[in-house]
Amino acid sequence: MAELIYYKRNVNYVVGGRFFLGDWQGWTLTNENPYVAVDKEKLRDFKIANKRAIIEGLIVESTEPSIDWETPNAVTDEKASELIKNYFALKNELPKIDSLSTLYKILEAAKDQNRPKKTITLIENRVEEVGGETEEVTLADMRGVS
Repeated sequence: MAELIYYKRNVNYVVGGRFFLGDWQGWTLTNENPYVAVDKEKLRDFKIANKRAIIEGLIVESTEPSIDWETPNAVTDEKASELIKNYFALKNELPKIDSLSTLYKILEAAKDQNRPKKTITLIENRVEEVGGETEEVTLADMRGVS
């Protein structure tokens, strides 16, 4: 397995570069993707191609980024079913969830299992806080797109 050297963006704007001098495709570092990995054997070519960005401190060498993300938005169908059965656990967990798709999944599970109106209202209120619509989308709303 090749050893990788990581570089990360060191400024608050998008930085682009190349893996080697003739690289016509290159890479960009953004908020969503702030790291680039370089094969240690190709590090010399990378440094030559990105001399300005390295000298000016736009990119800096870094340790390997962590890929272990803990997020309350990762709700499985089973966890959604468990959450809607316990109102107080749901009330505690909902403020941590900020993904509309996850909230809609929980809302759909609550409606499918005929949970009390109090539970459905709690979820609908959180959907509205996050910025979603609780009304169902009709074909007329989609204007012919199906």
